[in-house]
Amino acid sequence: MLQNNIRRKYTIPEHKMKETYSVHLHNETFECTPGYGIPDEKSLTVQCLEGVLKYPKCLKEGFCIIQQQEMVLNHIRYSKGTVIEHGQPVVFECTEGMVPLNNLEGKCEKRYIHYPKCVSTSFCVIQQHEMALNHIRYNKGTMIENGQLVVFECAEGMVPLNSLEGKCERRHINYPKRKYARPKDKMKEIYSVNLDNVTFECTPGYGIPDEKSLMVQCLEGVLKYPKCLKEGFCVIQQQEMALNHIRYSKGTVIENGQLVVFECAEGMVPLNSLEGKCERRHINYPKCISTSSCIVRSTEMLQNNIRWKYASPEDNMKEIYIVNLDNVTFECTPGYGIPDQKSLMVQCLDGALKYPKCLKEGFCLIQQDEMALNHIRYSKGTVIENGQPVVFECAEGMVPLNNLEGKCEKRHIHYPKCVSTSKFIFEVQRCEG
Repeated sequence: MLQNNIRRKYTIPEHKMKETYSVHLHNETFECTPGYGIPDEKSLTVQCLEGVLKYPKCLKEGFCIIQQQEMVLNHIRYSKGTVIEHGQPVVFECTEGMVPLNNLEGKCEKRYIHYPKCVSTSFCVIQQHEMALNHIRYNKGTMIENGQLVVFECAEGMVPLNSLEGKCERRHINYPKRKYARPKDKMKEIYSVNLDNVTFECTPGYGIPDEKSLMVQCLEGVLKYPKCLKEGFCVIQQQEMALNHIRYSKGTVIENGQLVVFECAEGMVPLNSLEGKCERRHINYPKCISTSSCIVRSTEMLQNNIRWKYASPEDNMKEIYIVNLDNVTFECTPGYGIPDQKSLMVQCLDGALKYPKCLKEGFCLIQQDEMALNHIRYSKGTVIENGQPVVFECAEGMVPLNNLEGKCEKRHIHYPKCVSTSKFIFEVQRCEG
């Protein structure tokens, strides 16, 4: 009973779900539990036949019943039952020789199914946009059988330019409208009535950005002619101008071969020439930058033995600009290194960029503990290039025990030694003794 959403009908509430015995050929009457229902109330009474009781099943309220009449009208079929639960999708099939006009899936929602439709492979569908374009209307349906004539009407305030009769032929309707001109008539002068549309085409070798603009309407005796451009014309791209901080206010279409001079957006200065050129549908856009932006220069990268990290080999020494507060990451050129890899990422600050410097492999780092042990000091930095000599000083109150010059060799420095003056005198006397 629980599984089928039913309970015994003629009993007190506390016994409705209680198990009981039913003798052979005895009828048992159930009822749906609250919130559930059943298409046929009579099916709630079942008979015990030789120990078998076929339980009825109640469905959640809002269930749907498949309507044969609707399926016939829409040329569809469904073979998996007649009752659909609320919220359940149901996929129909087209009857033989038919094709779907739309999605074949329906859904049961509060006892209603939106049935899909199948049509003959040669049916025609009345197109609203075609009627709107030709100022006609038809109110006797949207489906036309193959071979069937259809008589349209003019929209309000319109008069027919030709016959209002069309015909469905292989899914296509010949709508009443002005026919396209024959080749010999394409340049012939004609008249167009008020509010009527006339469609042009570009002459060979010419094109237009928006094909829709070739259809124009006669408005109180005025016709705005579209203009076709020589093939290869360019269309100004707003996204490209935004990326390059430039603007252009003299239109959006540039003829092939034509020069176009842009302007910098407010607060920007040109990085290069502001002139572009339309060449075969492509414009080479100039670039403007903020006065606080930085230019990464190839000469600086060469001097510091660095190059762009995230760039292709052919572009890793190319000059670019970065905006204020943006970061740029370098890498050392082959054969060079740097003590602190983090220093290869630098930030543009108000137009200034502090380039990191990579050193020839084998460089040395001055060790503070070594200097402390040897009573020496060095104040000209902490990194020494490979092969470079370095002259130390004695710490205060100390004298050199040997030559104060060291040298960086393959990451190693031979540190000199300083001693106190008293120890130095003792060492000298011991030598003399």
